[in-house]
Amino acid sequence: MRELKNLNLFSYTFFHERDVIRVTDDGLWTFNQQILLLKRMEPTDELSNLEMYEMEIWVRVYKLLVGFMNEKVANVIGNYLGSFVRVDPKTVGSIKKEMRLKRSGGSRGVATFAYERLPTFCFY
Repeated sequence: MRELKNLNLFSYTFFHERDVIRVTDDGLWTFNQQILLLKRMEPTDELSNLEMYEMEIWVRVYKLLVGFMNEKVANVIGNYLGSFVRVDPKTVGSIKKEMRLKRSGGSRGVATFAYERLPTFCFY
């Protein structure tokens, strides 16, 4: 690890591609409840052009009816909360706490959300 030009940026070198994939795919990374934004850089990247304004947040959905448990509904819920990224294969403005759902057949439901390892700044 080395600090980059006193910009509050740090560079890490990984020796195995599998370590890079684990770090980039298994985020959200925090230290003392403060978010660590990570971005893979290429040798030709310039620090002055580095943009890091987004982060992925893991959200667990509760009280979801069985008929709503599919990736299409997960995509709708994810885009309601922000931007849908992916469904974790091991689990099938403001912070939203619930979403009302309606199927084309007329059945209705409510999904409630629990945010996992949410950084401190998200509460302000």
